[in-house]
Amino acid sequence: MASLQEQAVVDQLARPVLNLEDALTTAATHAYQCKRELLVRKLRSAGITTLDVLPQNLALLLTNTYLDLKSSGQI
Repeated sequence: MASLQEQAVVDQLARPVLNLEDALTTAATHAYQCKRELLVRKLRSAGITTLDVLPQNLALLLTNTYLDLKSSGQI
């Protein structure tokens, strides 16, 4: 399974927290990111090959994962 991470999430987590609004936004972003990471871990623990990557990294990682699966006889 391939899941695309949002660049906006990465950007938000890199921003400095300067006020209450920033703190609330960053906290909500962290909560969202934690839920995504938990879901990916659950999928992987169920034996589902899962990619969770930024769009610019998808093509290379998808190709490498396909080749790994093919060479191991899984597909």
